[in-house]
Amino acid sequence: MTQPDDALPAVRRMLEPRSIAVVGASVKSGSLGESMMAELRRGGFEGAIYPVNPGYEDVLPNHPTLGDVDSPEALEAYQAAKRAHKAAMRAAKT
Repeated sequence: MTQPDDALPAVRRMLEPRSIAVVGASVKSGSLGESMMAELRRGGFEGAIYPVNPGYEDVLPNHPTLGDVDSPEALEAYQAAKRAHKAAMRAAKT
């Protein structure tokens, strides 16, 4: 059985990530992906932010899939668009 103290590092990584992958990141004004990127910056997130969206390779410093994010840190993936999220999750499993 897992002891409460054993779970603390995992909870801390979840609540205090060093980097965040925004699945479905976008530059389209008013989109959820654009709003999430803006709020992370506006909110003062100090870690690395990795936009993930295969449709924006030429617009954002972007990663087409979660598998393309090269980061040793714990990543928190936020669903910005259901379709993009499903595609990214499928790609990450391969």
